Amino acid sequence: MARKSMTIRTRTIIFSIVLPVVLVLMLAAVIFFLQFNDALVLEKEILLWEARTIASEVRLEVAESFELLRNVAVNPLTIRVVERMGQVPQGLDNDDYQVLEEFEEFREILNLASIGTNAQLVFAASPGSTGVLLGRDVQIGEGFDVRTRDYFQGALEQQATAFISQPQVSAEQAATPIIVVTAAKAVVGSDFRAVGLVALNYQFDPILEIFRRYMAKTELDISMYDTVGRNLLWFTSPEGEVFFDPENTIPLTLIAQAARTP
Repeated sequence: MARKSMTIRTRTIIFSIVLPVVLVLMLAAVIFFLQFNDALVLEKEILLWEARTIASEVRLEVAESFELLRNVAVNPLTIRVVERMGQVPQGLDNDDYQVLEEFEEFREILNLASIGTNAQLVFAASPGSTGVLLGRDVQIGEGFDVRTRDYFQGALEQQATAFISQPQVSAEQAATPIIVVTAAKAVVGSDFRAVGLVALNYQFDPILEIFRRYMAKTELDISMYDTVGRNLLWFTSPEGEVFFDPENTIPLTLIAQAARTP
């Protein structure tokens, strides 16, 4: 009887104390799981919102320069001067193109177009000449032929939209490398034929400042890469900022391999 009574007492303890504790623990685990999932969903939505905000700010920054390019390309004075550039077939820079009619007026348009913007340099080119007509005086080295550049060929082939070149590091001296791309838009004459192009060098510093600002106030880790060449342009590492170097590119495939390595 004593043994049987002990068994009944044990069962009573199990059902009255242990089982409720187990149920409470199970319920707590379910609630934690649901709250954890909700927190993950909320965190994902916050990250997506921040990413869209950054993308919108960058898009606005770049769109301003592209609108500048389009306005200069359709200006009647631009069309007239670019058509005349073939009169100086071996021209390199402004020193050579001064002989063109309306040269000063057009150069002033190029110069004014870039004031107050992040366009590093605005210029025009023609299939009939080797050099470029610039908004501000910049000396170009002998042997330069704009017609060999990717943006020249690309802009003339896709007249409807601006062509974006591969990124490169500007020759301008600075504390940190200046990454630039060239955006070029075809100049179309009255017969709907491309007579040349206008272009601008856009430096990435303003975009990098946007990234730095968001990284400082959030936990986001932002990197920038070239979707055409699939190389990293800028990212941060424990040693500091890493900039695009055309002599030592970092393919995205290497980053992906490093991420998979335990």
